[in-house]
Amino acid sequence: MKPEGAPDTVRVGLFDYQFVWHEGTWSVGNQSYGTCDFTTLTIDLNGNLPRQRLASSFQHEVTHAGLDALGYCSSGEKAELSPEDVCIFNSKFWPMFWRNNPEALKWWLSLLAKEDVDAHKP
Repeated sequence: MKPEGAPDTVRVGLFDYQFVWHEGTWSVGNQSYGTCDFTTLTIDLNGNLPRQRLASSFQHEVTHAGLDALGYCSSGEKAELSPEDVCIFNSKFWPMFWRNNPEALKWWLSLLAKEDVDAHKP
């Protein structure tokens, strides 16, 4: 099931990825809640995950797409990235991604917002 406000597609570099939203307790393997297919340009996600898990899984799968789009790895190859490579990727990729997908950013942030901020005060 597609969560309310979730994107149908996102632009990742020069690629447009289509989301496929699954229902129920769909998962791949152990502790895996989505997949990213570089060939078909699809990202599969479990739409029934708790909000914070969905935010994490969304970012995880988009990161796979970004690593492929920017040439760090493709077609599932294992990349050997140094900590500096990771920092460079994050500092360049995520601003580009959010700039190209502002509605996805609004949705993603809504997943992380506390429902009742006052309830969390000491």
